[in-house]
Amino acid sequence: MNQKNLLAPVGLIACLALGACQEGRYSDTGGPATGATAAMHLQDAITSPEVPVKPGESQAAGSQAGGAMAASGPEVSAPRWVRGDRWTYSDGYGLQVVEVDGDVTRFRRLDDPGQWFTRRGFLRQDAQSATAHRQVVFRSIDVVDAQTLRMRRAVVFTREFTSNQQQRVHRTSWILEGRETITVPAGTFDTWVIVMRTRNAATNWTGFERWWYSPEIRNYVRLEYRYGKHPVSSRVLMDFSPGAARQARLTLAE
Repeated sequence: MNQKNLLAPVGLIACLALGACQEGRYSDTGGPATGATAAMHLQDAITSPEVPVKPGESQAAGSQAGGAMAASGPEVSAPRWVRGDRWTYSDGYGLQVVEVDGDVTRFRRLDDPGQWFTRRGFLRQDAQSATAHRQVVFRSIDVVDAQTLRMRRAVVFTREFTSNQQQRVHRTSWILEGRETITVPAGTFDTWVIVMRTRNAATNWTGFERWWYSPEIRNYVRLEYRYGKHPVSSRVLMDFSPGAARQARLTLAE
């Protein structure tokens, strides 16, 4: 095989990659994803559901996670919630931990107590929303495989669940993108930027969540999200009340 024939497949691959980046396929704003950010999200698309992300923010988070952190292999572990933990957010959304049973934690909506959900680490289990009851029946990984997220190493799995007794199958991924210090009404926090992407292959329904997650408060201090065809929305933390502190105050009051 001569050198010209050898180089042809390499050139084709390069053109495909460049074309994907120039199309801006991974940008919420519709603009092109460029440079290192485009390459990163092109790789993400190979291993996880294709859900748009904001390249500017991911690039900033990645740059703050460089240097010594990159050499040491940064990682973040799932939180250990405490009964009584409470969070309130800018859009009126509020959560409280009402039960911790082993590695399963139940959360209740403060703004609508009829709604609740459970988590095992980062992974959502069952839920009751305003319109549907969901129950996980199968997950292709053990929950311990997603207890620790590592820099740009996606945890990818299939999740099957029932929604009002109808079966759903989603391909889902969680990935750690970097670190960022941000200020919200509740204060200034050092956060991990974590992204969840999910897709129903049968219907092409997609969703994503980007967490600015603070281990200090055991939750996100800022969230960007989009589900289905709804526009991108966000919320920021207004107040956090740790369960242990609340319990201590109640004990003193008694």
